[in-house]
Amino acid sequence: MTGTATVGGNSRATEHAVLSTVTAALKAAHAAGDMAALQTALTQVETLWRVFVVEVSNDGNPLPKPLREGIVNIGMAVLNEINGKAPKDVDVDFILDINKAIIDGLASQ
Repeated sequence: MTGTATVGGNSRATEHAVLSTVTAALKAAHAAGDMAALQTALTQVETLWRVFVVEVSNDGNPLPKPLREGIVNIGMAVLNEINGKAPKDVDVDFILDINKAIIDGLASQ
């Protein structure tokens, strides 16, 4: 999503790997019902989406403006779902669905 931060020259692969890792941790914590692990995973998801939103909001970002705006809107929806809520009150399935869609999109390009 950034086109700037790279590992081995492929930012999409990096974004895919990081989002996949964070999403797997969220899914596992949710499935286990482990509230401490869920809080940690939600914090990781929140941090990652904050980075995505900031990066795609940058006018120097190479993505097309409509795509950047869409990513910001998705990111804000995720952040609004997490912010100010106890882990047990967060719609984790919503976040997992969004993250999975983004992961799939990153993998297909």
